[in-house]
Amino acid sequence: WIIADWNQVFVRSGSSEIRSLNPENGSTLYTKTFDSELRGFSPALADGRFFIPFYSANDDDPDIVAISAEDGRFLWSHEYDPGTVSDLAVANGIVYFVGNNFVEDSKGVVALDAASGSLVWSASLPDDGFAGGLAISAGTLFVGHYDSLDLFVPGMGKVFAFRNKR
Repeated sequence: WIIADWNQVFVRSGSSEIRSLNPENGSTLYTKTFDSELRGFSPALADGRFFIPFYSANDDDPDIVAISAEDGRFLWSHEYDPGTVSDLAVANGIVYFVGNNFVEDSKGVVALDAASGSLVWSASLPDDGFAGGLAISAGTLFVGHYDSLDLFVPGMGKVFAFRNKR
């Protein structure tokens, strides 16, 4: 994955490493190495914070880590137990993510305070299938849900909408 804002570009440079690059000349601003392995799930960048989802099958590893975009300083982490974080989005100071637990066949959507990582709210999704795909518009979070775990087989899909109270 690659993600950028006006003053830096973030790239995954190894199985557990990211680099912050200067967009003008490509020089490395800093490198950050994590204890957990990064997977293909896309990160998010907002308000000087970089939010990184991890594929964590281990209960002791974080599922989301927030770092300072400026210098890579650790800010907070969050464990989604049990399960893995598959999608991530940030808007208006809230980090949203979808969690899937394939062992217990449960799904949920979670909203965290972007500054502190504290829980704002959470909601369950139907246990069957796969939850994924986030979009935010006009203060509403839209979450996709597929009735089948095989995304290449046509099936019945749903979209759930959530609105913050604050």
